[in-house]
Amino acid sequence: MCVSAKIEEIQYVLLGYEFQKSGYNKYNHVKYHELVDIMPPIVKECHERDLVLLFNFTAELGTLTVADKHDVSNYCKFTMPMPKETSLPTMNGIQSIGAFATYLKRYLLSNTFLILEADVADALDPKEEPKATAENKDTPIIKEKSRPKIPKPVNDALIKLDAEGKDINSRTVWAAIDKKEFEGNTDLKKECMSYVSAHIGKGGK
Repeated sequence: MCVSAKIEEIQYVLLGYEFQKSGYNKYNHVKYHELVDIMPPIVKECHERDLVLLFNFTAELGTLTVADKHDVSNYCKFTMPMPKETSLPTMNGIQSIGAFATYLKRYLLSNTFLILEADVADALDPKEEPKATAENKDTPIIKEKSRPKIPKPVNDALIKLDAEGKDINSRTVWAAIDKKEFEGNTDLKKECMSYVSAHIGKGGK
C-alpha cells in the first residue's frame, strides 16, 4: 500500500477518535488540542502501518514528511509557512523557535490527518448568543464583531502567554508586552493600554 493510501486510512480511523483537549484559551474561552493530545494516537497508527513522521523547519517553512520506514524514498510531504515574526516578547531566540516549532507540529499533524482544530466555532453556535459557563461566568464575553483590532504588541503578548500556559489577564498581558515597541510611539502605548484595560479581564495583585 502506498503512503498516501495509508494516510487516508489513518484519517478515517481518527475520525472516530475522541481526542482530549488539554489546552484552554482563556481569552476566547475555548478548549483546544495540544500537541501532546494528538501526537501519541497518530504515532501509534503510523507505527502499525510502518510509517515514520519526519519534521523539518527552516526560516521559511515547517515541513512534515510521512514516509515508509523501510523505504524513505516513498513519502508524502506537507508544508506550512513559518510566521514572519519569529520572536516572542521576553523569550530568547531558542525559546521562540521552540514555541513556533511546537505550534507548527500541531498544525501540520492536524492538517495532514484531518483533525478538527478548536476555535470559537468549536464552542459556540455563530447564530446563538454566547452563554455563561462555570468557567467564564465572571468574565465578560466580547462579541467578535464588536471587538476592535488587537494591537500587535498585545497580540504578541497573548500568543506568548498562551504558549507558556500562563493566566491571561490585564496584569500578565501588560507585563508580557515588549515595551521596546513603545519607544518613540506614545500613540501605540496608549492604544495598547486602552485595549488591555477595556477588553482583558483584571488579574490578582
